[in-house]
Amino acid sequence: MFTIYAASAGSGKTFTLAKEFLKLALSSHPNEEGLSQFSPSYFQHILAVTFTNDAAHEMKSRILQTLQGISRYRTLDEMARRKVEAYRQLLLQEITDPQTGQPITEAELEKRSAQTFQVLLHQYSRLSVSTIDSFTQRVVAAFTEELGIPYNFEVSLESDVIVAAGVEQLLSKVGQTEFSQLTLVLEELVAEMADEGKSWTSLRTELQTVGKKILDDKHRDALQKLSELSAEDFWEIRRQIRQYCQCQEEEYRRLGRLAMELIEEKATLTISDFNYGATGAAGFLQKVRDGQKKFAEGVSSRLQAVIQREQNWMKAKTPLLILSQFESIEAELEVVGREVVNLYESQIEKYTLCQELEKHLHKLALLKQLSDEVKAIEDHSGQIHISRFNQSILNIVLEEPVPFLYERLGEKFHHILIDEFQDTSQLQWLNFMPLIDNSLSSSHYNLVVGDAKQSIYRFRGGEMEQLVHLHQKKGSDLSPMLPPGNTINWNVGDRLLTISRHLQPEVLNYNRRSCKEIVDFNNDLLKHVLDHQIREEWQVTPRIYQTYFQKTPEVNPKCGGHVQIDFLETEADTEPTPAFVINQINACRAEGYTYKDIAILCRKNRHARLLADTLTAHRIPVISADSLLVSASVAVNLVMAFLRVLDAPDQPLVKYEAAYLYLKDIQGKIPNEEINTRIRAMVESTDWKAFWTWLKEEGQTLEPSVLRKFGLFELCEELIARFRLFDVPAQAPYLFRFLDYAQDFSVRKSGHLSDFVQDWEQQKNKLCVNTPEGSDAVTIQTIHKSKGMEYGVVLLPYANWSFTSNQWDEIWGDLEEVELEELQLPESGERQLRRLRTAPFSVTQKLAQTHLKAEYERETEQTFLDNLNLLYVALTRAVERLYVSMEVKRSKKGEPLKDTVGQFFVSYVDSDEGQHIVRQGNLPKPRPVSVKDDTTISIENVITVRRESMRLRRQKDRLTEWDTFTSQKDWANKAHAVMREIRTPEDVPNVIDRMQKRGLIDESQVILLREAIERVLSREEMKPYFELPAEFLSQQEILMPNGDILRPDRVVIRPDQSIAILDYKTGQIRESHRDQMKSYARRYREMGYTKVEGWIVYLETGEIVSVK
Repeated sequence: MFTIYAASAGSGKTFTLAKEFLKLALSSHPNEEGLSQFSPSYFQHILAVTFTNDAAHEMKSRILQTLQGISRYRTLDEMARRKVEAYRQLLLQEITDPQTGQPITEAELEKRSAQTFQVLLHQYSRLSVSTIDSFTQRVVAAFTEELGIPYNFEVSLESDVIVAAGVEQLLSKVGQTEFSQLTLVLEELVAEMADEGKSWTSLRTELQTVGKKILDDKHRDALQKLSELSAEDFWEIRRQIRQYCQCQEEEYRRLGRLAMELIEEKATLTISDFNYGATGAAGFLQKVRDGQKKFAEGVSSRLQAVIQREQNWMKAKTPLLILSQFESIEAELEVVGREVVNLYESQIEKYTLCQELEKHLHKLALLKQLSDEVKAIEDHSGQIHISRFNQSILNIVLEEPVPFLYERLGEKFHHILIDEFQDTSQLQWLNFMPLIDNSLSSSHYNLVVGDAKQSIYRFRGGEMEQLVHLHQKKGSDLSPMLPPGNTINWNVGDRLLTISRHLQPEVLNYNRRSCKEIVDFNNDLLKHVLDHQIREEWQVTPRIYQTYFQKTPEVNPKCGGHVQIDFLETEADTEPTPAFVINQINACRAEGYTYKDIAILCRKNRHARLLADTLTAHRIPVISADSLLVSASVAVNLVMAFLRVLDAPDQPLVKYEAAYLYLKDIQGKIPNEEINTRIRAMVESTDWKAFWTWLKEEGQTLEPSVLRKFGLFELCEELIARFRLFDVPAQAPYLFRFLDYAQDFSVRKSGHLSDFVQDWEQQKNKLCVNTPEGSDAVTIQTIHKSKGMEYGVVLLPYANWSFTSNQWDEIWGDLEEVELEELQLPESGERQLRRLRTAPFSVTQKLAQTHLKAEYERETEQTFLDNLNLLYVALTRAVERLYVSMEVKRSKKGEPLKDTVGQFFVSYVDSDEGQHIVRQGNLPKPRPVSVKDDTTISIENVITVRRESMRLRRQKDRLTEWDTFTSQKDWANKAHAVMREIRTPEDVPNVIDRMQKRGLIDESQVILLREAIERVLSREEMKPYFELPAEFLSQQEILMPNGDILRPDRVVIRPDQSIAILDYKTGQIRESHRDQMKSYARRYREMGYTKVEGWIVYLETGEIVSVK
């Protein structure tokens, strides 16, 4: 069965997914003999995927807490029981005993939960609850060789960084002989930018905007169609298009000149002699001649009326002499007028298409070269951007047998559970389709849950209609996206048909989050919008909102909700929203709400920042995206200031910054004139020690020569410790996150201080800490960030954002069938006939005049739908109170809120002014004033564990770290390293080859290594431990209760859950080696593994010792 849940906000999507996961994990399933029995390790056959890391972490926590809670249900207090009661009751009803067919008993459920919880703790890494991207990365890691990806690749999430690096590489080639065409293209682009009044310095920004398309799944298919064209080709097509447009414009003006020669020279008339004068048909022809009316502006309706004999050229009471002069040219003038109309009507569609196309061709001309630069950077650095993964594994997942895929993964999933399916892209769906098809063929249960109305990530490739099609049992109509020319469409179609036969649509439409009044208001508003605000020809919006209506629980529904809509009059240069929001917060506080009960949701980041700054200025505590940035921490900024001084001691600004931050944040001083004079003298001194001397005089002694000897991470720790920054509890989360970043950077990228300082400038506006739990502060965030959250009070200010496309929106237009010779390039030399097959277009109303009208209309509806979904998400976050407000700026132009979501509310309340309380239930019971819990866990001091031993450990690791292996000559350690890296015998040549290519071993060592490893792997008793299917753990750490760490070299976990432990040794056989192996085996038995074998492998001699 493949259940498709179409959910609504607050209906329990995550609850449903977690419940189904627990049900599968705790149920009985057929074993290899076909007998149905319970297995506490069955959870490893369930794959649950969701959209964000936070959602995955929440799901894992919920599974663990529920299992633990049910297993200890009898000993829990009342509050703890309530947290698991709903899960417990449903599991008792839905899990059956295979022997009796009846629901299992409470004791049996508690027993199964305890056993599963115990195994899960010891095999936590096998709990497959992750994001889609994380699972995709696992597949890529298993097929690096087939995909041509470096063995030791790293995942890059920073599209801005990698594209910026590609742009720099591109610009560095300007002026080089072999890149003369690239230089020409960039020179012309800069010249055009100058003509448009843009600075040449904005070239980088322009190129980076273009480059982002390279790393976006949405553009992948279109970019593939352009692969046959070079930068010169695009430039030639651009020249042809421009030439065509110029020809039409010149012909248009020629006809205007011809008409005016007839009027002014042959008939000696003036425009005032004609009907309507300058605004009439003749006046229009004069403006065409003078260039005041462009071809794209269209033909005057009065000229068309004259040509169609619906109006006259001349006035009704025209003097006979003038009329006689006109009659001498009437026939010729009418011919010219008709030619003007015919020219426009026959060419305007082609002309408009060319005009819109020409705007983007200069970007396409640079796209291929920029793509090559980005690919080169990825290959050189070993960092692959995450966007490449979905496309990379598409053919592998669709073409390779699913059992082989699972064999390479080391896992076999019987059940696939997908959350937030409305945000899944078509490529991601295609990659999961074979796994689901394989599962269904074995009669296993699968599940998808999502809410198409909450699809707000279309810009990331999310495809909301997939969920609707599946839910309506239209799986065969999905028309999935495939690479051009793919020959396996039949395979996809067959799988879609198979899947569609197993679909079981369900609806989750009970809102258990919000009060009845809020639910009723949202139902009424959405009905009103669907009835009055959408166009009749639109088809997608009604399908998405087919299940918009929500119900409230019949038993004990939440009541007392409040919904209020405010229209704020805006005068010139005034901003009423901030003051209005403060008044609303104060009013809620007066009714007993705390700051943490209140959330302010904004469509735009700038509005969120404005309100955060305003509330902070009024001493209202705030949690916002900016306040959660690590760079917002005064402690972190102080550390970075001193790191900059160490990195660039001759830079005056960095010394000024460090000095003033030290005085303000450490000593609490406000610099006076005397202090400023001392600081200025210190900064201007030529003595590089002046800064450190000044610091010593201020009471802090630091030796720069000593500090520079520290590694990057230890240096950060040292500065934090010397300034006692952990003494301020509020700074601890920021400092810990900063230290994590420093450690990660030093391990994955570089240990150089200058590299770290440079990277910090790129990352400082992205690194965040988690929202502090229990903080009594108003939450301010964008609507996108609020998804999945709930708040007692929601304020939605600035609820008048546009639902129309903006100047930056683009769509890809299909040009395959367009008969336009300007898009073609003839054969030249070895190059065949080629053409422009697709191109990006700005979403403007002009596209409605071209063959792209259908695409334009579709994008118009999608943009409307995106913004309606955003509004839906915002309105459904509130539990008890919902305040919607918008500014109304009146003008003579008409409706102030037209084409914005504000018009929904105007139409709903039939007014655009004043305050409207549209829902008010019975007031809830008075909220008790919350007493702040002063219970805190005090960290007396933060200790770095064994810094010296950490340094030694790091040096030890370098012995087997291939990139720093050149100085290590010990053959045994090299053999040890190879044995740790191989999974199966087939891996041996590749592993040794990589070592040799890096110069870590010479030819003589290669022979010795191969012979020694072959001796071990050829032993019959060793073969089962290097065969698939199995899970291989290399030096997996085991944390002991006393803090010690055990690290066996190789652990093999086979499908029957038996364990084999291999430990590689050199030298002579010792009894201590046996004792160590026995210790390993005991620990794995304590984890719940009953079949444990131990083997000691002596690499130099090839001896193998079995330890019982």
